[in-house]
Amino acid sequence: MKIFFNSRPRSFILVSNDYALTLQYMSSNEQCLIHYTPVSATDFTNYQESTTLHYYGLAGVLQVKNYVFLCVITDQSQIGSPRPSEVIYKVRDVEFYCLNSSEFDNLTMNRYNSESSREKYENEHPCSKIRKLLTLGFYYSRDFDMTNNLQERNLNSDLRNLFTNYDKKYLWNYFMIQELLNFRNRILSSERYYLDRSEFLTFLIRGFAKTVNTKIGNDDSLVTVISRISCAKSTGPFGLTGVDEDGFASNYIESEFLLYNKNHFLAYTQIRGNVPLFFEVENALLSNKKVVFTKNDEMNEVALDKHMESMMLKHGNVYVINALKNKTNEEALSNKYKQLVSKRGIPMFNIDISRDSLKNSPHKLSYQLKDAILEIGALCYDIKKKVYVGKQLGIFRINTLNSIEKPGLIEKVISRDVIELSLKEIGKVASNDLILKHDLVWDENNAALLTVYEKSSRRHGKKAFEGISNTSVTLHDPIHDYISMELGKRRAEYSSNSEISIFTGSFNVNAEMSEQDINSWIFPTDESNCDIVVIGIEEIVELTTSKMLVTDLTKRAFWENKIKKTLNTRGKYSLLWSSQLGGIVLILFVKEDKLGNIKEIDGNFKKTGFGGMSANKGGVAVSFLYSSTRFCFVVAHLAAGLENVEQRHSDYKTIAKNIRFARNRGIKDHDAIIWIGDFNYRILLSNEQVKEAISQGNYNYLLEHDQLSNQMIAGESFPYFNEMEIKFPPTYKFDKGTSTYDTSEKLRIPAWTDRILSRGSILQQVLYGSAPNVTFSDHRPVYGIFKAQVTVIDEELKNKLTKELYEKRKLEISKNGGNNNNNSNNNSNVNNNNNERKLSSGHGLPPPSSDKSKWWIEGGQSVKVNLDKGENNVVVNPNRPINPFEPTSEPDFINIE
Repeated sequence: MKIFFNSRPRSFILVSNDYALTLQYMSSNEQCLIHYTPVSATDFTNYQESTTLHYYGLAGVLQVKNYVFLCVITDQSQIGSPRPSEVIYKVRDVEFYCLNSSEFDNLTMNRYNSESSREKYENEHPCSKIRKLLTLGFYYSRDFDMTNNLQERNLNSDLRNLFTNYDKKYLWNYFMIQELLNFRNRILSSERYYLDRSEFLTFLIRGFAKTVNTKIGNDDSLVTVISRISCAKSTGPFGLTGVDEDGFASNYIESEFLLYNKNHFLAYTQIRGNVPLFFEVENALLSNKKVVFTKNDEMNEVALDKHMESMMLKHGNVYVINALKNKTNEEALSNKYKQLVSKRGIPMFNIDISRDSLKNSPHKLSYQLKDAILEIGALCYDIKKKVYVGKQLGIFRINTLNSIEKPGLIEKVISRDVIELSLKEIGKVASNDLILKHDLVWDENNAALLTVYEKSSRRHGKKAFEGISNTSVTLHDPIHDYISMELGKRRAEYSSNSEISIFTGSFNVNAEMSEQDINSWIFPTDESNCDIVVIGIEEIVELTTSKMLVTDLTKRAFWENKIKKTLNTRGKYSLLWSSQLGGIVLILFVKEDKLGNIKEIDGNFKKTGFGGMSANKGGVAVSFLYSSTRFCFVVAHLAAGLENVEQRHSDYKTIAKNIRFARNRGIKDHDAIIWIGDFNYRILLSNEQVKEAISQGNYNYLLEHDQLSNQMIAGESFPYFNEMEIKFPPTYKFDKGTSTYDTSEKLRIPAWTDRILSRGSILQQVLYGSAPNVTFSDHRPVYGIFKAQVTVIDEELKNKLTKELYEKRKLEISKNGGNNNNNSNNNSNVNNNNNERKLSSGHGLPPPSSDKSKWWIEGGQSVKVNLDKGENNVVVNPNRPINPFEPTSEPDFINIE
């Protein structure tokens, strides 16, 4: 990155990736003007390049004591590479350039000249403490989002996710780049492409990162550890305290282990942090320290709920490892924590093991946690087959009184166990070199985190941020702000309503791979050739106790190929997305001519079996945009059994609450939702009554006693969802290969266990039925066909209009002599700024003076006003009001008579 400087008007141009970012602070309206233009179209007249330092990235813009600074990275070192295509850098130094004053220029330029100059900088520069902070354990990457673990950010190197799916609590420079991110959303998509690949947006995490080389068999492998310290706690990230009002805990750190080679990519995440209750420690530096509870039990429960819920939303099930000592001053804190965690049914392991035991006898810890490690699993991706063979379905949440050093030792032991178990599952053995390198990088990680903690919490901590404004520096872009506003007004010119068709099907295949024809299910009518096809399969494998990794994908591949082959008899379909949780699979097909309309595909899943510990029951979901309309499809397998209505209701709530997509979007946050699966709801009648009604086709009578129908009528399960009238016989349970309902010893009562529900005003269901001729399973497949009204954006028209608006606005600004404050009140609406302080003249004049700023000395310039008079034979209209800001219909100028 290069930086160019102009003293009059005081402004900076940053150049990266053939684009230039110009920043100029306007004291008159307390805004920073920003321009983003190709280098070839940028005017560098009167600008001089700064060559005293190397520049590696813009870390943001901030305001300190009424001074506005841009912060740039001036020294770095490559520290990690989780994959050969990805690079992690450690920040070694930063510099701050003031946008609205030359007062600190000499301090900045002379800082490296002598020891006395460095001391003068440290004592007098407003950002010196922030500079020290940013050189203590800060990291960034241009290739992937370091604020999220691998499972959250997925394997695709899509830079859009980096700037849209970040986890704010780990983004330490958010207050400096928030407005830059808003600016990114307003510029043209073509410009955004280059911005995303430039050095103008840098995400800084704090903690640790490092990669080392090793071997697994004959394969060269990379071992990486990344730790992210949370900056979300309102009173500071570190200390001998508990939570704040929002449930954020002190010393909260997410650590991720990564193992990569040409065959597999393995990842595992753990969390450490202080006990998430309200407490403080008295006499913290003495041996007789005392834990004091600062809030009552009710407030502690609320804070604990917030804390645990946020982890569950991101990581799934939480397994607490409580490493507080039982016979010291920590006992009271431990007991209260145990009580509240147990009340919520969260698994807890009380591990009172010394540091020496963790180092010398790690097997003692491994033995207590082995079952939970297997239940949680790990993320494992088969690179050659391009499929996930395992995912992490939960997380360990570790605490001690001051959760830095000892929890790190616990994480190291767990990580080593996960490696050995995971490699064993894929037929590999952890080499001695791998274990040695693993332990060394974990030891370095724990030492680095302890250093950050000691230097930050005991020395300058919060003092580094003294004087920083709580609000972001407003960035005003007169061109793109105008375009955003106009595009919103003229949306009808480039968008239209269209109708698409959607096929949804659900089938409990009872772990079978049958060659039986499924055309009657996939194509129930001659016209059922839909644009989008979503298939849910339940019990694709036998429902046995979940294993560490699901390695057998044979049955899933069989059904994907069988369904695709059937679909392609009537058109060309692409398998766009597929995911598996235990025995549940969701498969998304799209007609090839509609593929261009699909974007932002994102998936998630949630286990509900055995209290959320097993994948034999649960839900899988996918979310995507069809042009500008957002869809969500969910496949679920709920608790079985006639009497388990409440458990099914609980399963529904668990899935609905815990499945989250990018930007924390939930299932309900979509324009259309279709939820399918084996819901396992039964009919509360005797076997004889049900079969008699079936023989008479009296389905209304059966529905009066259908558990799901009654739950929905009562507003319990699936509120606001709709189900089309059922006009087909119950789909469960049959003797395999026949059309005879269950004749086994259990004589299960026939029921509509397999259902399709929908929610969204844009949906209209046109067909709902089953395929009675598909008989190899003990269930019958069901289908639902929908019509959906979608809003389609014509990207070519939108881009054409955008370019026209761009040229128009650019011409207006050039006519005004470069004055960019025209129509500033409209632009402030876009930026949600304070309208009262941004008056608009409407004719190119600058804003009026105030007691704080004088427009005639802006940037040290003398008074000069450029008026666009058009032709020469005109004069200023004398009929205009004296006050130029008073609304009037009179023109600015009139012709000379």
